[in-house]
Amino acid sequence: MLPRLADGAYDLVLVASDPLAYPEYVDEALRLLRPGGVLAVDGALLRDRVADPARRDELTTVVREVGRALRNDERVLPAMLPSGDGLLLAVRR
Repeated sequence: MLPRLADGAYDLVLVASDPLAYPEYVDEALRLLRPGGVLAVDGALLRDRVADPARRDELTTVVREVGRALRNDERVLPAMLPSGDGLLLAVRR
């Protein structure tokens, strides 16, 4: 369904599904957002596993890489809300 949605037409996209699919969903979300739109990634801390460098399981690594990719992406201005399981917000520039 995501590929059928219009590019740059949305103010908010929430990614809150299978964390292993986050990289693909974040890419689609960035395509969908208009400038000033907000991407919200739920579960961005995985119960504090992302912050623990000793955790190297696939799930933790994927979520950690999504956060790193958004931090380094010039198209967005990211911010982490460390409440609950973590909410990563990124405003599309």
